[in-house]
Amino acid sequence: MEQQEGRNLNRLMIASVVAVVLIAGALTVSYLHSQQQRSDIVLPGGITYLGPSNASSSNITSTPTPEKFTATAGGQWRTHNGLTYPYSFSYPTSLKLAVFPKDPNDSVAFDWNGIPIEQNILLNIEKVDSRLPELSNKPKSEYVKVWYKSFPGLKSLGKMEEFTTTTGLKGYKAWYVNTQGEMPNVDIFLEVPQEKNLLIHLANGRLEEDVFNRIVDSMEWRK
Repeated sequence: MEQQEGRNLNRLMIASVVAVVLIAGALTVSYLHSQQQRSDIVLPGGITYLGPSNASSSNITSTPTPEKFTATAGGQWRTHNGLTYPYSFSYPTSLKLAVFPKDPNDSVAFDWNGIPIEQNILLNIEKVDSRLPELSNKPKSEYVKVWYKSFPGLKSLGKMEEFTTTTGLKGYKAWYVNTQGEMPNVDIFLEVPQEKNLLIHLANGRLEEDVFNRIVDSMEWRK
């Protein structure tokens, strides 16, 4: 009788050990599987249950610095008045303008993206009799055609178009070819009413096209 009870006890112990081993094995397999799957369990925002996943961090990209200034749609605009000459134009309030006191050309630049303002000249007054006196009494279009000759970085006139602003100023759009054979910018020349030796010159440079066109179209000359 005692021998039979001993054999039953041994069988029970062996069964218990086997059960423990099987449970431990199942837990180990489950853990390893969960580790392999952790980067696939992604919550909104790229976060896994166990923390940020490598996949989500690799998808984060920095916003590149825009090459040209652009205004926010629906943003406010204000008016700038010339210091020496009676011109005015509208510009976005987010665009920081810079002027040069005692500048005979009444130039206006803008401060943007850490670029020296001397490289961001938006507007200046062209004096025909000072730059090309032989063209003082000629049509303004003749001045625009050869204006590039005053600048070593330009080699020719690519094309020119006449237009009129909504404020009634007659103007010329000129695309000049640089020494690399490119026409990256447009220069605007606006005739000044009753002033045969003056032109308003604007250059788009680093301004987005729609912003620049709106500035040009708002130009006025107070008589």
